[in-house]
Amino acid sequence: MLRAILHRAVAHPAIYDFTQRIAGGGHVADCLRDHIGTRKDSAKVVADIGGGTGLFRHLWPNAKTYICGELDAAKLGAYHQRFTNDHAVCMDGAMALAPESCDAIMIVFVLHHVPDEAVNGFLEGCVKALRPGGALFIADPVWAPRRIAGRMLWSVDRGSHPRTPDTLRDLVSAHISITNERSTSVYHEYWIATGEKQT
Repeated sequence: MLRAILHRAVAHPAIYDFTQRIAGGGHVADCLRDHIGTRKDSAKVVADIGGGTGLFRHLWPNAKTYICGELDAAKLGAYHQRFTNDHAVCMDGAMALAPESCDAIMIVFVLHHVPDEAVNGFLEGCVKALRPGGALFIADPVWAPRRIAGRMLWSVDRGSHPRTPDTLRDLVSAHISITNERSTSVYHEYWIATGEKQT
């Protein structure tokens, strides 16, 4: 009951933004910025799958086309109010994107919401939407039972599929070549990786 109430509260866009920031969203954004590097200048079409309210939109200042894909209508509405020139699209995964249409795709704080039986199809859809030479940027909290704060966050997290870094690495590398990865922590421990689609 308490968990359901918390989930409804956190679904509110303003509360969602606040909780993401205090849980370490700013630190993860800094790590992603390092991974993105000069791609921020050359990527013209960027898709943010599970992009929520747009907490990571600022990482792509030069994108000509930015697509926020999100299932939650309230978060999409908040995104559209903030970024009126972008595309806020209700979609599950990247299946709505045309093949080889994106220079970069971000999947941030999403994979732990995807069930085991669906995660391979989810990643396959993302890689299919990338142009050759395009990049996939992933950041996800991971299961690290020695971290007490992380265990507490997992107890209220809506994502019910926490995975270890090794499991995530195996899942992702089955679909795309991982060119850069790191682990970092705030309260959660996070796995952050870049995958590049071969030309």
